[in-house]
Amino acid sequence: MSSIFSVRKNPPKDVEGSPAEGGAEVEMANEWDRVTAAVQEDQTTGAQSGPQRTAYPPVSYRELLTYINQIDIEPLRSQLLVEEPPSGLFAKLCFCFGPPKLTGVLADERERCFAMAKIQFDENEEMHHRLLQTIFRKYTGATGTVARYGSHWEDVGFQGKDPATDLRSCGVLGLVHLLYLHHHNEQSAAAIYMLSRDTIQEFPLAPLSINLTSIALKALRAGQLSAEAKRRGSTWSALADFYVGAFYQFYLTWKAGGKTMKDSGFVRQALEKDLLSTGTTAATYEVTKRTLGASAAVKAEKESKGEELLLSTEVLESK
Repeated sequence: MSSIFSVRKNPPKDVEGSPAEGGAEVEMANEWDRVTAAVQEDQTTGAQSGPQRTAYPPVSYRELLTYINQIDIEPLRSQLLVEEPPSGLFAKLCFCFGPPKLTGVLADERERCFAMAKIQFDENEEMHHRLLQTIFRKYTGATGTVARYGSHWEDVGFQGKDPATDLRSCGVLGLVHLLYLHHHNEQSAAAIYMLSRDTIQEFPLAPLSINLTSIALKALRAGQLSAEAKRRGSTWSALADFYVGAFYQFYLTWKAGGKTMKDSGFVRQALEKDLLSTGTTAATYEVTKRTLGASAAVKAEKESKGEELLLSTEVLESK
């Protein structure tokens, strides 16, 4: 499949503000728009000079959570905006009718969510490399460690040879969520990946995932996930499943509507508007009732018998 991803020249070294506000929001929207419009020149997968092939073992999502919970986020607390501060009449309404307040462990988890979006990819942090490599293996089926730099990262939708440059708006949390999408349901993740590589309906998987993480953080900051966090007893879980549900909604809209990259701006804006208004609960519920993609074994059996395939490999079906 030809590449549709743009390479950004001389990217800014940092983005100020919280991961889903201000400059980061503009950056995320511009990033998606650049992907929509740009056609990148063909690149070879050659590695840059220097040690790039250090063997990194894969990391499980459970091991990753243990690592995340051990990170000292104290130095980042002053940079975090975890709630939208209401003002005026709206402040009074929020006091009476607003979302439930998160306290204790739930409030601490919320801070950790936003802190992870502040932490950028660190070349000296082994876990960051393991996370990046695991994502590539899970989605592409590759075995072993791949080069740290190269156009092969476009296979999972990154825009250039260095995937770390795509992470500025949501930091390492963007990678964590992309791994969680696969951990949550491998079949659904495979269906999403296959559609992203479709010759007609292709879309940039990684930038889209980061965009949905950004939307999820907005919902969390606005208090729209607070009730679900209280119900589950976990803010982290509520955020992660909202992200997955948002991805499912995108998939269903994109596939059923025959959408292509020329439709991406409208689809992205409409999806965000829905998710941050009436669609918050629906997105969270989506992950409990849906599996994307028909069984490949069923397809193979039908094809071997010469029967007409009634379901494509990526139609929506119940678990």
